[in-house]
Amino acid sequence: MAKKRNHYRYELKDCRKIVYVGITDDPSRRESEHKNKGKSFTSIKIGLCKG
Repeated sequence: MAKKRNHYRYELKDCRKIVYVGITDDPSRRESEHKNKGKSFTSIKIGLCKG
């Protein structure tokens, strides 16, 4: 039986505007990757994907 993985939907926001939406299994890694690429955002909202 395959191991169940958690996937997270995240939104990068610049003030109130959503500038990027993605899905990942490691939110902190993706946040770091976006910052290291010089992406501009003021907050990140993370939620667990159901399924």
